[in-house]
Amino acid sequence: MWARKRLAIALVVAVALVASLLVIFLPDGTKTAVLPAQTYKLTIQNPAGPAAAGKGGYMLAGARTAAEHARGLSDIQAMPADRGMLFIYNSQEQHCFWMKDMRFPIDMIWLDTDKMVTHIEAHVSPASYPNALCYVSKYVIELNAGEAARNNLKAGQTVSF
Repeated sequence: MWARKRLAIALVVAVALVASLLVIFLPDGTKTAVLPAQTYKLTIQNPAGPAAAGKGGYMLAGARTAAEHARGLSDIQAMPADRGMLFIYNSQEQHCFWMKDMRFPIDMIWLDTDKMVTHIEAHVSPASYPNALCYVSKYVIELNAGEAARNNLKAGQTVSF
C-alpha cells in the first residue's frame, strides 16, 4: 500500500518536473504552454498548396502516454498559430476528448491509421465541457480554432507528420 503511494507521489513529482522543463515561451517571454518534448511537423496538402500557418505547416507536440493524453492542452493560456498537439494511440479505436480546463477554442481532427482525416470538430469551445466528443481514430490533432477551415481540411484528406 505504502509502496504504491510512494510510487504515485514519485510519478507526480517526475511529471511536474519534466513539465516545468518543457514550457514553451512566446517571443515576449510570456508562458503559453507546457507540452511534451517530442514534436512532429504536420503537413496538410490541399489543392491550394501546403498548410497556411507559417507556410511550413505546424509543429505538433506529441502526446503518447496516458498522462500526456489526460493533460493535453489544459490550463494553457494561448497557443501560437503554427503550433498544435498530436495525440498518438497504440490502436485505432474510439477516443474521446473534452475541453476540461481549456482556455481557448480549438479544432479537433481525428485520423485513421493511414493518417486520413475521418472527422473534424471545428471551433470546439471551452464552454462545451463536460460534453465529450468521441470518434474512432489512431491519431487526433488539436489546432487553434479556424485552422482546419483556413487550410480547407476535409474528411478524406491525408496528412503527413
